[in-house]
Parts: sequence; C-alpha cells; structure tokens
Amino acid sequence: MLHATILRNRKYYLRRIRIVLAQLGSIRGTILDLGCGEMLLKQNLKDTEILSYLGVDSINFGITKDYQQRDVLEFMGSVTTSFDYIFALGLLDHLSQTHKEELLEKCCRRTNLMLVISQANNQNPFLLFRKKLNINNSSLHLIEQLFLFKLPLTRWVW
Repeated sequence: MLHATILRNRKYYLRRIRIVLAQLGSIRGTILDLGCGEMLLKQNLKDTEILSYLGVDSINFGITKDYQQRDVLEFMGSVTTSFDYIFALGLLDHLSQTHKEELLEKCCRRTNLMLVISQANNQNPFLLFRKKLNINNSSLHLIEQLFLFKLPLTRWVW
C-alpha cells in the first residue's frame, strides 16, 4: 500500500511540474529547487536548459549529486549566491504563514529572473480556513493561476 501511495504522489507532482514548465516555456539558467523531493523537476528539464541545478530538501532521499539535505529557511538564510530561477513547488503548503513570508522575502533577494511558486488552491473549500499570504512587493507579478486539486483515491476519484 505504501508503494502505491508513493507512486500516486510521484504522478501528482510530475503532473504539477509539467504544467508549470509548459507555462514557463523555454528557460535557461541557474536553478534552485527548494523542497525538491526526489528532484523530479531536474528530471523534467532538458540538459541544455540547466547551467547549474541545486535541489534542497529537509528529507534525505539518498541523493548526493546536486542535492543538499537542509532546512530550506536555514539554507536561504546562509546562501550568498543568486539563481536565475528559484522553484518552490508545493513547498509553501508545508510552512506557517510567518515562515512563508520569511522564505519569500529571502527568495526575492536571491532570484535574478523568476521565482516560480506552485501552491494549493486557496479557494478550495478544504483550505479556506488558512490565512492567505499577503506580500506587498511590486517585483512579484502573478502571470497565471494554476488550480490543482489533490484528492484521495476513492471509488469516486480515479
């Protein structure tokens, strides 16, 4: 059963990554993948798009190349280089409101071209009790909203 859950989650995140990459079109540059998990984003980028890639996650996935096992807030507080693209796909869903704001402020300081965020749909009735992220930063622009739902597998959802 655990293996089936892992495969279902991997399929969900692959779909999310492909939607995001399709919206971005062609990218090329240095990439930081916060909350990278199994580095599925890197696996879906063309080698010609990656000048350098670094994945950071607090969970040990047994990956050694282009990966650091660290807390993302701690990492962003200590990193001194900038990246062309910083991806935080599904990461903000796991942080408190205060930590979301702290992380986004740090990311804005270290992003050269684009900060790419994918977060759960806040209009989802299951998530309405959460506070909405409120950042007043004119350098952040919403290009397009993606509404993704992750539902448990039941006989009505497949």
